[in-house]
Amino acid sequence: MSHSRVVPLDADRAAVHEAKAGRLRVLLATSPQKRRIAEHVSLGCKNSEIARELGCSVDNVRSLLHQTYKRVGLGGRVELGVLFSEIARNLWSTRDPD
Repeated sequence: MSHSRVVPLDADRAAVHEAKAGRLRVLLATSPQKRRIAEHVSLGCKNSEIARELGCSVDNVRSLLHQTYKRVGLGGRVELGVLFSEIARNLWSTRDPD
């Protein structure tokens, strides 16, 4: 008879938080161009709109996005948007009230 180990919920939350924090650190350490592209994606922009805005080709945008997804460990645009939401939430929660 095997006994499964029950992991406390707080440990699960801590592991999820640490994984998100690690992804945030990796994303913030990417090149400024990759961060700009990622920010535009998180706002819902299409690759063609990003290329036009940043003055580069759509192929360049696509390539840099895929490099970013791979480096940060994301599955695509939706996960990138969620990650940017986390960044925004963290920034707003640490602001001093006026």
